[in-house]
Amino acid sequence: MKRKSLFKILMILVVFLPILKVSRDFNPRLEGAALIQEQRETSSKEEISPLILNNERLRRYYFREYMERFVYNRDVPRVGRIFLENWIDQQIIYNAQVIAERVDTLKNDHEMGVQLLKRLSKEPDRVDMKLQIKRFFREFRDDVGDLRKKIDFVVSGIDSEPEDRSRGYSTERTSVDERMALVKLELVEAERLIRDYFLNPTHTVEVRDLEDNNMMIRLYRIERIMESLENTSL
Repeated sequence: MKRKSLFKILMILVVFLPILKVSRDFNPRLEGAALIQEQRETSSKEEISPLILNNERLRRYYFREYMERFVYNRDVPRVGRIFLENWIDQQIIYNAQVIAERVDTLKNDHEMGVQLLKRLSKEPDRVDMKLQIKRFFREFRDDVGDLRKKIDFVVSGIDSEPEDRSRGYSTERTSVDERMALVKLELVEAERLIRDYFLNPTHTVEVRDLEDNNMMIRLYRIERIMESLENTSL
């Protein structure tokens, strides 16, 4: 009986040790991959738009990434197709959530910029505050540009700039406050489009969302508005 029990224990170790080794070595370079185990528990396909989950470009990208990082690593055993497909799903789900969260961050940052401008209106001679606001304009524009590049990698086939570049963000005759209000309007619409495309499981793309008011063009307009603010005297 003792020999049989020992044999069972050895069989369990043979079966489960490779799985444990995969989990231990599961440390891909991809953004957010350190949270992959938590993602499996908290994220599901029902939380994301099929447009992004079934994006062939993304799925090929993550498949190649896995092959390069794990399958060709001699210390990591090969895994089944189901495991690999689930890993790809979780990477796409996580990165879709990151994109949506970055829009939330931009909204919060925009409000911070509005408050800085209000403080400057009360102390218009504060040079240090003017420099802080100029830095805010530049960093906000950079953050919007980074988000636009990230979306552009994922979403192909839609215009990233308006055909008429002067339409929608002509700012020569508008005040700083008015331009910040324009940014808020564009940001609200960009958020709606981004959340629908990435996180709405029942979303279907409308023609107007792919034309001159798509998420990429709205982010482009924000960049141009912030660029004009950078070049404005306070």
